[in-house]
Amino acid sequence: MRNFSYYIHKNERSNYQEQFQYYPHYRNAITSYVASNVEFSNLGSHITPNRNKPVTTLFSRNYDAALNVNLQGRFYKLGIAFEPLGLNHFIDKPFSEIAPERVNLFTGFGNDYQDLVKKLLKSENSPVTELDTFLLSQKKEFSNQRLQSVLDILFERGCELSVQTLAENEEVSRKTVLRDFQKDLACSVKTYQSLIRFRQALNNYQQADKKTSFTELALQHSYYDQPAFIKNFKQITGFNPRHFFEKLKQYGNADTFWSTD
Repeated sequence: MRNFSYYIHKNERSNYQEQFQYYPHYRNAITSYVASNVEFSNLGSHITPNRNKPVTTLFSRNYDAALNVNLQGRFYKLGIAFEPLGLNHFIDKPFSEIAPERVNLFTGFGNDYQDLVKKLLKSENSPVTELDTFLLSQKKEFSNQRLQSVLDILFERGCELSVQTLAENEEVSRKTVLRDFQKDLACSVKTYQSLIRFRQALNNYQQADKKTSFTELALQHSYYDQPAFIKNFKQITGFNPRHFFEKLKQYGNADTFWSTD
């Protein structure tokens, strides 16, 4: 199974300006900017043109609140989105060490990657083949079958399962499951469960031919009731579900959503 995908976003207009919020996901992404000043914090990023700047690559870990992005002027952006545990196969240290903050500077692929990004973002050709070749050259030995099994259970059987239940299923201690999540996902079990539930509910609502009620959506995704569903959406997005879905835009064909100001 392919555990990553790519996207390119670029703009040539000097007077361009856009602000949006990117909502939490159980996937992880590294995002590279060419010829840009990149200011970032745990609240988000601010991108402005600077021809003298080299490639800057940011990495965001799993988080439980929206990030704000402000794009001004010309920019060239390349992103790689990794499925759960996908990036772990391409780094040479524990995930938790490369992601101490919500948003981090990523230097794991070295200068060769910077050169490749500059080349691809100036080209009109598809980046897929060259990126595939590069990532294959970076692949490391990684395996955590126990954590992968826990994630499979969460995605397939629902997110209401307790840590104790997950631990018993793997025949390990509760502490071991908690340690696995922190080391290889830099995230608590509770936060990860919340992200899965939020994203599955979001995708279900957006992709349904006939919109379901919020009560039905809450029940389908194991929320205790509609108030619990509304509370979770407010905690993650800052909006109640109705307002959130009115503002939402989809980027491309994947389940990447943001809202603009």
